[in-house]
Amino acid sequence: RLCERSNFIFAKITTKRFKWIGVTLYAIHAAGIFLNLVVFTANYGTMPITTKSMEAMYGKGACEDSTSLKYDGQVHACADTTTRLPALADRFLVTLPTRGKEIWSIGDILGYTGIGALFCFVIAFLVPIYIRDLMKKHSP
Repeated sequence: RLCERSNFIFAKITTKRFKWIGVTLYAIHAAGIFLNLVVFTANYGTMPITTKSMEAMYGKGACEDSTSLKYDGQVHACADTTTRLPALADRFLVTLPTRGKEIWSIGDILGYTGIGALFCFVIAFLVPIYIRDLMKKHSP
């Protein structure tokens, strides 16, 4: 039944009425993932973090201790003069209620914004339509 419900929701996203909203939000999410992939690839498999962000999160001299670190399941490196595409590096310090402090890039912001907005769109607009159609189907 869950698969049936999710198929309904994604079918509604692609209908003429809602297609431009769903496609736009997916595109925003995909753009964020693409930007992260580009900077990750350009820096030989590491995601650069600006020195300022590292010091704000871990204290002064955080980049001097190590050039490469494991953070949030990925290999990150402090940005320096050899860093490619430094504008796309992790640089924004974000505090989340459930996860604490994190450092995000422009790609992260676009990715989370796109998928979050899509989720809100589904909950606010498509679930009520699904419930209405379900009640029509089962009413006498």
